[in-house]
Amino acid sequence: MQSQANEATSNKLIIVHGLPGSGKSTLSQYLAQKRGLRYIILSTDDIVSTIIYNIDFDTYNNQVSVTNDLYLWSMESIGASHFVNRSKCKQACTKKIPTIVVDNTNLTWEECYPYCQTALDHGYEVEFHEPTTEWANNIEECFKRNKHGVPMETLEKMMKKKQPLAYLMLRFAYLKRFGPPEKTLWDKFKTFWNKWATFKQRY
Repeated sequence: MQSQANEATSNKLIIVHGLPGSGKSTLSQYLAQKRGLRYIILSTDDIVSTIIYNIDFDTYNNQVSVTNDLYLWSMESIGASHFVNRSKCKQACTKKIPTIVVDNTNLTWEECYPYCQTALDHGYEVEFHEPTTEWANNIEECFKRNKHGVPMETLEKMMKKKQPLAYLMLRFAYLKRFGPPEKTLWDKFKTFWNKWATFKQRY
């Protein structure tokens, strides 16, 4: 009973991992509400909408006033929204919102790392989840279902760079145990491995 109580009251950051159109937003909403605590869902989709349509986004109360919820995907708007999203995550952690859900694609560790480090810095637990829909890894179906016009070519590139959920969890466990990558042996090993791979290709 005590462990269940701790689970219910601990601050938690949840990272949702998957392609656009795979069911991420539905899963994010479910995970946020499941804990029964105050929550906020941080999504680059919402922030792109904010940038384009000047939506009133209340970070603390998770209230969004939408004047027009339709937007078209673009590389420029996504780049800007990721920066804003990370800032909002830090604000939410500072305000100790019990449940923070990061509803981005979060395809690689490099994308997840800033959120994970922010969570650790503020004493948050971290969970990783991905949609279990039948079409979660079906590019054509994701293309049909994503609401923001992400091009098929972009979805194909995303699928190629998508790292397994287990790998992201492993990297987080390593980060939690040994600290930021610039202070660990992991990056030294990767540097050595990359140099060795380059050497083999040349000779």
